[in-house]
Amino acid sequence: VVSRGGPNPGQPLDPQKLGRSIRTERWRYTRWHDGTAELYDHDRDPHEWHNLADEPAERERVAELERQLNAGWQAARAE
Repeated sequence: VVSRGGPNPGQPLDPQKLGRSIRTERWRYTRWHDGTAELYDHDRDPHEWHNLADEPAERERVAELERQLNAGWQAARAE
């Protein structure tokens, strides 16, 4: 689980700012609570300046990382 902006010290996490993220050797993909997504290519963009999640050329990669994210999250939840 990841958070946008992080909580203030002593404050609970805001569920509206939470997301789930998966990191491979090359890619980081995050799906946020509001349904938006981020995809970064760490080989070409190590500082995560360019979100590729909405790029048509990355549609299949987003779908695959989303499947992996859901499988991992569901598997961890079942334990």
